[in-house]
Order: sequence, then structure tokens, then C-alpha cells
Amino acid sequence: MSRWLLALVACLAGVFAAGSAGAQPQVDTADPRLSRMTELVNRTLKIDVMLETVARVDPRWPFQAHPDLVTEAQLGCVRREMGSDRLGRQVDERVRTYARRHAARMDDDMQMLESDGAALFARLMVAGLASQAPEIEGPAIETVIADASPAAFATMYKLFNDVQYGPLRELLGMPAQTTDFSNAEAAGQALGASFLIPMLMDAFAVCEVPMSVLNSAGKANDAGKKAAAAP
Repeated sequence: MSRWLLALVACLAGVFAAGSAGAQPQVDTADPRLSRMTELVNRTLKIDVMLETVARVDPRWPFQAHPDLVTEAQLGCVRREMGSDRLGRQVDERVRTYARRHAARMDDDMQMLESDGAALFARLMVAGLASQAPEIEGPAIETVIADASPAAFATMYKLFNDVQYGPLRELLGMPAQTTDFSNAEAAGQALGASFLIPMLMDAFAVCEVPMSVLNSAGKANDAGKKAAAAP
């Protein structure tokens, strides 16, 4: 099994791992806080911006590196299944799961997502995406940092490190433990993967894309690296 596939399996294990929980207050399925929390999560993460942009600018995404591994019908099907509508449903499902497990935390966590610290994180997300993909419009990271207040930074730090916000960090696709700012790129990749990998696996099932595609892509990547490293 390739290292690429092993990494995928490890990531999937982290995404679907569920901790045990004791008795929790219940949230009514009609509770308006659910839709508000979903809105706040979307506003904070900006994954929909990234998803819509990469799909628009690259007609072969998400198989752009190895387009020969799938048929045109499979490609079109996977792209439909990984659209912003599916992302919206996934965020909604995650919020409802979070609410069932952590109903007592909802009000405090919503207040955090409405804070200047969460807004700063959202701006940094867009700036980070823009720095990696010219197609995405956004300010420079340095500009966002320069314009932010010390209070906003303090609140964002609390979001990433205060133990009480562990469940909220999990909802946002981050580790429940404190976040290591020294490896922001890896943390950002893990955050994106926690949303996109489940979507990709669902798309594979619906579109009848064999899992062997992942292994083939991993082998092709390994071969490319070896060729590039050869004298």
C-alpha cells in the first residue's frame, strides 16, 4: 500500500473517530440555533470559496493530476457530488452531530464564532487561500495581520487553545487539542481534509469510482518523485 493511501486511511480514521460522551442536554431539531451555527461555521471556514474556485478554474478537478484514472462520466459525477450543495449538507450534518453531543456548549461556542477573533481567522483563511491560488481574490496575509487588533488576536488564540473550545475546534475540522501555530500549513490541510475527504469517499460510492484509483494515483506520484530526483 502506498504512503499516499496510508496517509489517507490515517486521515479518515481521524475524521470519523467519535469520542464517548455522557448524558447531554438535547437540542430540538427545529432549534433556530442550528441554522445559525451552520451559517457561522461556513462564514468562519470559507471552504465553499475554495471549493467553488478550484472547480471553476480546473475542469479536471479533483483528478487534475491523473485525469486518465477516471472516465468522463465518473469525473462529471464526482464533481457534482463534491459541489457546494453537498458541502452545505455536510456542514449541516456536522453541526447537528455536534449539537447532540455538546448542547450545553452551543451558546458559548456561537458567541465565540461571532467574535472578532473568529472573523480574523476567517480573513486569514481567505488570505491564505489567495496566497496559494491566484484565482481566489483576497488580501495579503501581512495586511490582515497589520489591520487586526490585539483583542482579536487574543480571542483567536483562545479559540485555538482554550480547553473549553475543544468541541468547537472539532466541529471546525481542527484537533480538539490545542493548535500548533508553528505548523499552520499542515493544520490548514488537515482542516480542509476533514471536510473534503468524506465528500470524496461519498462521491466515489455514488459515482462507482473504484478505490484502486487512490492506489494508482499514489504510485504515479511516487514514480514522478523518483524520476524528478534521478540524476
